Amino acid sequence: MKRKALIIVENQSVPPDTRVLKEARSLYANGYEVTVLCPRREGWPQGHQMVDGIRVYRHPMPREGHTPIGYLWEYGCALFWELLYTWWIYLRHGFHVIQGCNPPDDIFLIVLPFKLLGVKYIFDHHDASPELYLSKSGKKKFLCQLLLWLEKMTYHFSDTVMVTNKSYKDLATDRGRVGSDDVFIVRNGPDPQTFNAAHPNPAVKGGKRYLIGYVGCMNIQDGLDILVEVAQHIKNLGRRDIGFACVGGGPELAKLKKMVKDKGLVDMVNFTGIVPDREMLEILSTADVCVNPDRPCEMNDISTMIKIMEYMALGKPIVQFDSKEGRFSAQEASLYANKTDQVADFASKILWLLERPDERMRMGEFGRRRVEKELAWEHSVENLLAAYERAFSKRTRSADSRWHRHVQKCDQGRNTMTTLSVSTDTAHVSADDGDEDGSRLPYVLITPARNEEAFIEKTIESVIRQTVLPLKWVIVDDGSTDRTSEIVSHHIAHYPWIEMVQMPHRRDRSFAAKVQAFNAGYERVRDVPYEIIGNLDGDISFEKDHFEFLVGKFAMDPILGVAGTVFREEGYSSDRDSFEGHNHVAGQCQFFRRQCWEQVGGYIPHRAGGIDWMAVTTARMIGWKTESFREKWFFHYRRLGTAERSVVSSLFSYGKKDYYLGGHPVWELFRVAYRVAKPPFIVGGLALGLGYCWAFLRRVPRPVSRELMAFHRQEQMHKLQAIIKSLVKLKRIDNFNVHRLSI
Repeated sequence: MKRKALIIVENQSVPPDTRVLKEARSLYANGYEVTVLCPRREGWPQGHQMVDGIRVYRHPMPREGHTPIGYLWEYGCALFWELLYTWWIYLRHGFHVIQGCNPPDDIFLIVLPFKLLGVKYIFDHHDASPELYLSKSGKKKFLCQLLLWLEKMTYHFSDTVMVTNKSYKDLATDRGRVGSDDVFIVRNGPDPQTFNAAHPNPAVKGGKRYLIGYVGCMNIQDGLDILVEVAQHIKNLGRRDIGFACVGGGPELAKLKKMVKDKGLVDMVNFTGIVPDREMLEILSTADVCVNPDRPCEMNDISTMIKIMEYMALGKPIVQFDSKEGRFSAQEASLYANKTDQVADFASKILWLLERPDERMRMGEFGRRRVEKELAWEHSVENLLAAYERAFSKRTRSADSRWHRHVQKCDQGRNTMTTLSVSTDTAHVSADDGDEDGSRLPYVLITPARNEEAFIEKTIESVIRQTVLPLKWVIVDDGSTDRTSEIVSHHIAHYPWIEMVQMPHRRDRSFAAKVQAFNAGYERVRDVPYEIIGNLDGDISFEKDHFEFLVGKFAMDPILGVAGTVFREEGYSSDRDSFEGHNHVAGQCQFFRRQCWEQVGGYIPHRAGGIDWMAVTTARMIGWKTESFREKWFFHYRRLGTAERSVVSSLFSYGKKDYYLGGHPVWELFRVAYRVAKPPFIVGGLALGLGYCWAFLRRVPRPVSRELMAFHRQEQMHKLQAIIKSLVKLKRIDNFNVHRLSI
């Protein structure tokens, strides 16, 4: 299943926002399904458009604000439309991750309800909003404090953060308290595939000998008024052979044109407005020098301007004011004007370059090489994809801390399960060394494992310490990207009955893929003379006689088809907190009699899950006994269903699964009511019910037969009757044995 991404950007439309367009194209090229939500702007009035395979939706937008009230109106309207469109896109197309591109920093408000459904949030930090506000107003007012708070909340609710440079990464780690591993520098370099030099056109110079080029926005902080003053200064020096071409649009464009007219510079300075890319490239390719007159301020000092790299990609020498990130980007491709004597020094730098063609050529060539080798967009794609992978790999912070605390307690309290001792007094018996009475049936194990480096060591240690060992244990490394295979390989050298099969790398983690991995392991044991086959997850641990106990149960009961034990997680016990009951065997450790396994047809692949449930329930339907035993238990380190999702998201998915596995709606109402009183309180139950309703409304195809669904619903109604009888009689309900009460 393709991962689906929604990119929300407010302050520019797409494709004009070239950074967002490059990000979307790169994600699409790497297998993502991408939707972009942006405002309608001049030249881009279409409400919906397909751009290179990317869905682009454009919402209505008021005029850009210039006052505090204007900003609030602009952002408030945008927030309303973004929320409306986002829900519509979710219902129509779906998405697994939202990438929010600032300014402003309020997009996290849209994301919050979706995070409850397991959607990840990636903050793409384009501009430092508090500094941007100060660059426009110059005053630290209430609005600035509000922007700082919004920025803080954005950082807090982000799974990962993408930034354009090191200065912004420092903001995220210092001011935002984001972990360094969660911040990725994705520089906004030009794409050589689409941003190429055009043939110079002398007509663009308008009869002038030299042309100074600029491309970018026309905002207060962009310093175009300074550039107009520079042009006047040069004209006052008697130079009539130099022209200025400024490409782009923005709220200050009308004022700048009036300023040019008032100063008598119409014959020298041309503000073209927004023009087609071809015309823009022609102007810049014809220019002798390109400029970046961004007004010296904290905002511009820490920001990386795409126009700098675009000038460099075209091999143009640059003049700009000295700034931290501007100097990092351009290095020797630029001259740096003094911030104090702004107009005169900027003008002198331009004139100095115009008089030295060799120096212009040297600087231009340096810039072009730097872009090709370091700053082009292709060098940023790896970090873009890494940011997404990091977001998908994370569980919620609270869940992470809970697991960490529990694992520490388990390690302190269960040394026998976490310490491997080769010299032990316990006798290990192989399954093929069975007693004459047949109490030890030979068995094999198969473990599909994907990215289990955190826990698989505990599983391996538990197995190799068993009092009755398997004939063979096949661990299938299902395209792991961590150290799973390395950990397994270390143990294979010491235990020849362990074998590893490595599957090719794949992007997603799905239950259908897990079945494919299991079947790859199954091929390795087909010719082994086993009587019992076990499916074992790579994130559990158990006592040393666990398998001897289960194999013994099969030996004592010839109609026992599937067996297992109860399991525990942090704050959860399957025999106490679930109504699955004693006849359901959890999929993390599931043992089948060979004849039963072959009759049910093994695991049936289905991307959404329920594969182990279908096998166990089918076995029971065709007459086999299935049993979970309370006498033993295993510990499951990863919360069920949260391998790549939050707890609430997993509950939403379980609600959907309840529907497509044929669960009775009356039983589901009971489940929701019961789950509301369990952590996470209220939200968990609502997520479960919403998942069921969601699948019902979308008519999700059911992978189960009519016979299996009828059998399943009959069992559910029997259990519900038993529960109601117990409540009426004021008797304590034994969740684990409720099915026995209904018989």
